[in-house]
Parts: sequence; structure tokens; C-alpha cells
Amino acid sequence: MEPKRFADLASALRGHFGWKSAMAREFEVHRSTVTRWASGDIPIPPEVSSALEQEAAERAAQIQALVA
Repeated sequence: MEPKRFADLASALRGHFGWKSAMAREFEVHRSTVTRWASGDIPIPPEVSSALEQEAAERAAQIQALVA
């Protein structure tokens, strides 16, 4: 996952303000680690990418069901 996609998905799913802290709590890392993932300084672990993609797909399906 590219850093921009990570930041966009995490922000959309966790809220624009506080998403880095929420992600840090969820994945049991320091907030600075999330910041470094988002900036591309360090790679985003595959399990984080997978979890975020899965949650986004589930949320999209829920929304689609509501508007269908």
C-alpha cells in the first residue's frame, strides 16, 4: 500500500482528526510509527494494509446496501 492511500483510508475510516492516534492504539505502535508509515519513511506492514483494505471494503458494502 502506498503511503497516500494509507493516510487517505485511515483518515476516512478513523476521522480526519485523531486518525493517527487511533491507528497507533489499534495496532499497538507509537503514534510516530503511524506518522512514518503515512510519510513513507518506513514500510507499512502487510497486516496493517490488509486490515485497512478489508475494513474499507466492508464499510463500502454497508454504505452501498443503505443506498441501494
